[in-house]
Amino acid sequence: MREVEILFKVFENSNRCLSKLKRFKFKGKEKISDIYFYDPKKDNLKPNSSGTLMECFRLRNNNGVIFMTYKVDNYNKEGLWIHSDEREIQVSDLKEAMCIIKLLGYKKMLEIKNKRHVFVCGDFNIISEEVKNLGNFLEIEKVTKSDGPNDLNIRNQIYKIAKKTKLRLEEINMGKPQLMLKKLKQLCRKISEKYN
Repeated sequence: MREVEILFKVFENSNRCLSKLKRFKFKGKEKISDIYFYDPKKDNLKPNSSGTLMECFRLRNNNGVIFMTYKVDNYNKEGLWIHSDEREIQVSDLKEAMCIIKLLGYKKMLEIKNKRHVFVCGDFNIISEEVKNLGNFLEIEKVTKSDGPNDLNIRNQIYKIAKKTKLRLEEINMGKPQLMLKKLKQLCRKISEKYN
């Protein structure tokens, strides 16, 4: 599966955001808990030297339905996040999946919880997210099954949809796990400075 998505920081409260998104078709609500893992013996699931997380391995609990996902983010030469390649399967038992992951040697890196309201505009999902300890975001994505040179074309369509929302937005060139890792790093630095 190939996702072309852009994540935006929203500078309006949740109620105002949802009110402005009413112009789009409402698909439903989701309560999500994502647990991200890393392999202590390999670097591919850890941030690189510039702090970018290029690959992610996660367990997602979406309203009680469990998915195991491996995601690879692809950036262009200028460092712009262009698309993600995802491999995902549904898992029937969260506890057993966690047990298998631990037996394989993976360690929990972080957990991200959010509440989502999902809207649709043609082939695009418009997702308003309240992310615990991070804030409000808008994710606009198109999922395709084929590789193609039209990623930039899809990104341009996403910008047009973002403009239609009439929300005050700022594009974020990374995913939520990377944002959370940056926040945790800043928090550790502040604590360290306070006690040194």
